[in-house]
Parts: sequence; C-alpha cells; structure tokens
Amino acid sequence: MKISHPFALLLLCACSLAPDADVPTDRVPDNWRTATVSDSAKSTQWSDFGSAELDQLIATALANNTDISAALARVEQARASTDIAGAGLYPQVEATGSADRQRSSRAGLHTTDNSSSATLSVAYEVDLWQRNRNLLDSAMWQLRATEYDKEAVSLLVSSEVARLYSGVLAFDARLSVAEKNLTNARDVLRITELRHKEGAISGLERAQQRTSVSNTEATIAALRNQRDLFFNQLALVVGTTPAQLPLRADRSLDALTLPHVALT
Repeated sequence: MKISHPFALLLLCACSLAPDADVPTDRVPDNWRTATVSDSAKSTQWSDFGSAELDQLIATALANNTDISAALARVEQARASTDIAGAGLYPQVEATGSADRQRSSRAGLHTTDNSSSATLSVAYEVDLWQRNRNLLDSAMWQLRATEYDKEAVSLLVSSEVARLYSGVLAFDARLSVAEKNLTNARDVLRITELRHKEGAISGLERAQQRTSVSNTEATIAALRNQRDLFFNQLALVVGTTPAQLPLRADRSLDALTLPHVALT
C-alpha cells in the first residue's frame, strides 16, 4: 500500500492495534462488617511491636535472604528493559570523525597535508501502529510486577521472622510456668511421701502425685522440643546458625507491645 499524502501517514501513526487492557476492579469492601476503627488508625509496622531485637532480626533476614537478592536483580533487569524499550521512541544520533596527516619530500622540499572529515547522522523510526509505545507500556507493567514481587517476598520474610520470634517468646513463657508447676509438684510429692510413710494417706494417693510429676516433666520436654524447633527455624530465616542467633537472655513476651491493627 502506497501512501502519498503526509497527513494520512500521521493518522496511521496515531493508530494502535494493541487491545485496551481490561484491569479488574477489586471487590473488597471499604470496611469490615464488625470493624470499629477510628479515623486516626494507621497502618501496622513491625516497629509497632516495640522490640529493637525484632527489628534487628528482620533487617538481618532481609539482608541475608537470597530470594530478596534475586528479586532485586529482577527489578533492575526490568528497569533496564524499560530503558531499552523506550529508546525506540527517540531519534538515534551517530557521529563519526577522522583525521589524516601526510608528509612528502620532493627536491628537498618538505610538505605536510592535513585532512579531516566528520559525519553526523540522525535516524528516527516512525512508530507505525504505536509498536514502540506498546513495547514501552509492556515493559513498564513488567517493571511494576517485579517490584510487587520483591515487596511480596520482603513481606513474607518479615512476617515469618515476627511469627517465629513471637513463638520463641511464647514457648519461653510457657516453659517458665511449667517449670514452676514442676517445682510445686515435686514439693507436694515430697510431702505426700512423708504422709504415706506415716500412714496418713494410701499408696494410691502417692502414686497419683508421682504421675502428676511425671506428666509435668513430659510436658516440659515437649515444650522444649517445640521451642527449639521455632528457635532453629528462626535462625534459618535470619540466615545464621542457632548458636549465633543474637537473642537476649532476658527476652520476654511481655516486652512486646500489642500493635494496633488498622482495618481501613
């Protein structure tokens, strides 16, 4: 097809064959059915827990996590692709130059000839059917997708550190209570043994108290195993070994501040 009129060519350049993107709308209500959040509510941050130790663990995990490093690399790659895709919308300028010097000698006369040349070329691709524009839009959407992927991985790692850290503190608190219960149960057993020796109680009551002590000891062993499991998983997410996990000896679940969860 031959187009002779320049105005018609401009009209063709303004056309695009790419379909319009149908972006779905979120069907999420503005408020929960039972929400009673004030207008002053703010988004929950990890620092709202009020634990400098937790903040440091999250920062270390984000720095050591290889998935986040890979996501950052993909973001940089998408940005470079965006720059490449946008280059087709601008003219391409190329400049070259050369210089030459020749010396000659005839009959005792010396002459020098200098010559130089320069070339400047400008090329521009007419964006027929807005191909280059659509390529740029595609690269921009891909960049946004990779940025969201990176944020999703960071949020996943941070939430996992917070979950495991609070789990360790919870098991520490449960172990503290269980160990106090064991101390009390052993004291009661000692008194029960004396009373049984004097004939004040039956052997059944003594056996029941011994069973109570054994059950408490088994509970403590199970709690320690679960605490160690959370502790080892926390070290794995942070990117260190359990022996090198920097947790304070006086850590306590009561030291955490219950954050305000914003529902809007």
